[in-house]
Amino acid sequence: MGSKRWMLGNGLGRVLAEHMPGRKRFIDLFSGSGVVSWHVAQTSRCEVIAGDIQTYATVLAAAVIERTAPVDVEVLVSDWLRNGVRSVEQSKAWLSAPPAASLTADLVLKSREYAESVGGLVTARYGGYYLAPRQTLVIDHLLKTVPEGDSNVCLAALVIATSRSVASPGHTAQPFQPTTPGGLTAINHAWGRDIVQLVASALRALSPMHARIRGRAVTGDALSLATQANSADLVFLDPPYSSVQYSRFYHVLETIARGTGGPVSGVGRYTPIMERPQSEFSQRRTALRAMTKLLESLSTAGAGRVIVTFRQDKTSNGLSAGVIREIASKRFKVDDEHVDTRMSTLGGNNVDRAARTQVKESILVLRSR
Repeated sequence: MGSKRWMLGNGLGRVLAEHMPGRKRFIDLFSGSGVVSWHVAQTSRCEVIAGDIQTYATVLAAAVIERTAPVDVEVLVSDWLRNGVRSVEQSKAWLSAPPAASLTADLVLKSREYAESVGGLVTARYGGYYLAPRQTLVIDHLLKTVPEGDSNVCLAALVIATSRSVASPGHTAQPFQPTTPGGLTAINHAWGRDIVQLVASALRALSPMHARIRGRAVTGDALSLATQANSADLVFLDPPYSSVQYSRFYHVLETIARGTGGPVSGVGRYTPIMERPQSEFSQRRTALRAMTKLLESLSTAGAGRVIVTFRQDKTSNGLSAGVIREIASKRFKVDDEHVDTRMSTLGGNNVDRAARTQVKESILVLRSR
């Protein structure tokens, strides 16, 4: 939601480097896009453990932190990607798919009907909505043929390529509709993206990246993972800042990462609620309690150092950097500094609402008393 790529070059990278010496492990409890775990894995001789309740996030993290050598990307591009696409392009489903250019509202609706009739994990659920039928046919085939030895890199490339292709405002909470102002233009633009080229680009970006010490990615709740911390660890917290469950915005990517999914419903084509991870940190009535419990758990476990990033203003889940500082000060010595960063507005479309906004964020450094 609020990618830390921007902050790594604006203060966070320096703070991490200052507190990394002497630490044996780096534990990222809300790994999200994975960029912080990637950064630490590549720049330090420290085992990185990346945790998140969403599978797509741990797939992204694992693509880098669970490898200690580059991937032969050209073999993947040739044997998995291009050969797979040739197979898809010769299929009856591909040849009979509606065109994805010069779209009309009627053609978009026909694309939805066609995708459901063809079937397939991604095609039946999201073809004609978030993606063009031919884009989903490629994704479905590539999912079925992911090479076992490089599965995390390939899955991560599919997740990244899909996130750059979806016809939705910022995230996959709802697809653009062909009957709304600007909707058809946005769909034309998104459906015209070359999914194969985007997967190849993601593979080439990921392939040279690897950890200096092999780490591991864990799909699970931050409260459970926190109990494993010890005095030799540097723990990083970038908790949710919204009262809306993040899984609502990433269910398409989650389906791809898992390779499975139940029936979909609603305007957003959501999978059943029991398949979408629910976090106490993304509920206003439980977020404060969850943060208190997390910091208490880290203190009890004897975490050597904890770094927390959070917005200074009060967010919709009731938390702020000041609130977290107050909770932490009961068990830790707290130092902090402020930086500017950009965060998602959760669905902004850059037309009547910006997709990202400039905010003030605090970096809190917690030391045991």
